Amino acid sequence: LTEDQIQEFFLKAKVVKDQKTKKGVTAPRRVTLSDGTLTHDAAFQSIDEEKQKAEFPGRLPEFNFRDSYHFNIAAYELGKLLGLSGMMPVTVEYKLKGKKGSLSWWLPVVMDLQDKTQQKVQAPDVNEWNKQMNRMWVFCELVCDTDRNQTNILITADWKLYMIDFTRAFRRQ
Repeated sequence: LTEDQIQEFFLKAKVVKDQKTKKGVTAPRRVTLSDGTLTHDAAFQSIDEEKQKAEFPGRLPEFNFRDSYHFNIAAYELGKLLGLSGMMPVTVEYKLKGKKGSLSWWLPVVMDLQDKTQQKVQAPDVNEWNKQMNRMWVFCELVCDTDRNQTNILITADWKLYMIDFTRAFRRQ
């Protein structure tokens, strides 16, 4: 489907299943949507927190901390403008059970970077893999993503890299 078709599907489809995902600290949900013709899964994140000071193990405290689903949408829209939408799932604002959040197309991934590292799997084309990783790192610097970790870097069967979860991007500093 095209990006426009996916966005149209998100507008028309109804939630037929809703469950917690196995990974993620911001309590993302895996929802199954259907419009009667197509049935597909999506990731829903509704986190929207602000704290004067947040502390994380092994890091300096962060002041004026914000963790928000809004940043998923902003990163996707900026990625589109920069020609990187092929590295991120289509993401829109969505309301699930009365709660606003971001809804992202569920991707056909076979592993995340953590799995790749643990299993010591090598990309078939290391140069192409490195180009994708470099594009990701430059984009993450641009949006000041402080939470780029191995579980939010996804890999498809054909070794396409996808970035998900930008809730801790666009830092105020």
